[in-house]
Amino acid sequence: MYRFQINDKRPLVSVSSVSYWKEKHTRYFYLFLMLLSFSMGALYITYDLYQSPKEYALMQENQAYRQQLEQINSRINSMEMKLSSIVGRDDSIYRVVCQAQPIPVEQRQVGFGGSDRYNDLKGYKNSEEIIATSAKLDRLGRQLYVEYKSLQEVSKITTNKAKMLASIPAIKPVSIDNYRYISSPFGYRNHPKSGKWKKHEGIDIVAPYGAPVYATGDGVVEYPHSSMYGYGKVIVINHSFGYETLYAHMSRYVVKPGDKVKRGQLIGYVGNTGISTGTHLHYEVKKNGRHMNPRKFFSNDVSAWEYQSIVQNANN
Repeated sequence: MYRFQINDKRPLVSVSSVSYWKEKHTRYFYLFLMLLSFSMGALYITYDLYQSPKEYALMQENQAYRQQLEQINSRINSMEMKLSSIVGRDDSIYRVVCQAQPIPVEQRQVGFGGSDRYNDLKGYKNSEEIIATSAKLDRLGRQLYVEYKSLQEVSKITTNKAKMLASIPAIKPVSIDNYRYISSPFGYRNHPKSGKWKKHEGIDIVAPYGAPVYATGDGVVEYPHSSMYGYGKVIVINHSFGYETLYAHMSRYVVKPGDKVKRGQLIGYVGNTGISTGTHLHYEVKKNGRHMNPRKFFSNDVSAWEYQSIVQNANN
């Protein structure tokens, strides 16, 4: 074994001692690296397999939101199916009965414009699902609004039709028990007073003197025209929708101009006033200013009991 001495007279160190310490530090260094690697691996596995309480809470919250989103989509789908059924009945039944045109499919399916409508919903992990759900809600809202307006229109048409049906002259102006026969029909005839060939613009109904006269449809009593000379005591009713009726030669009346009347409501009594050859009721019907045959506006299939029911309902 060789020994040597440094000029500064420090203690001599053997080569074998230096090598020994070098190897020892190298082993410690590698051991430290192994421990560090093991710790980092364990930490990674721990964070990968086990979550912190905060992360676990966030995961549960996200899962709850996803479930709620699925429930919302399910409810939207159910509402769309129900709305589709209503739309089908609207187009194939309601609007057909009301003689209204069906709403075009393009109008029902129209969406909301603008590509930036859902910009606020972008940038999230589940943005696509949220945007898709929002778009379905917007489309459903639009379809509901269109159907709401459609049903409003159908309701208005139905109300007007019901009002029109109630207004059209549809019964005899005297009860079936008092109705005898028609002494003078609608059309041209020899006038019973002047003997001239002249158009008779109504019908003459023979009935007992003082028999009740009823309005044949809903309407408003109007002032008689000044040209109604010879009609005696006369009542004119405007039924709207272009219809008008006239009741002449009455003994007296119980309504006045401006009164609203219902079909079957008492308006006066049969008489023989004006230019008349006997007790009867002269009855006329006009449609858009044109005289129509009154016999076409009442049916013979209405029984006495049904007629009386109409009268009782109107006068009650």
